[in-house]
Amino acid sequence: MEPKKTYGETIKGEPITDEFIEKLVREAEEGWDVEELIRQGKAVAIPPLKQDVASDDRPGPTGPAQRPPRRR
Repeated sequence: MEPKKTYGETIKGEPITDEFIEKLVREAEEGWDVEELIRQGKAVAIPPLKQDVASDDRPGPTGPAQRPPRRR
């Protein structure tokens, strides 16, 4: 019997084998429950982007960026 081929280790020290990769692929194909991941603290909810970006009241850049004065 051939020894299992490994592709390194995870950050927790678990060997990355073909079986490990296949397990991750199955999980990804099944999909993750985002709400459950947020409850477990493994994901962060990102607020939706503004729909109307043109209505932003903040002033934008008025010209090219200026270099700070040189120290002597």
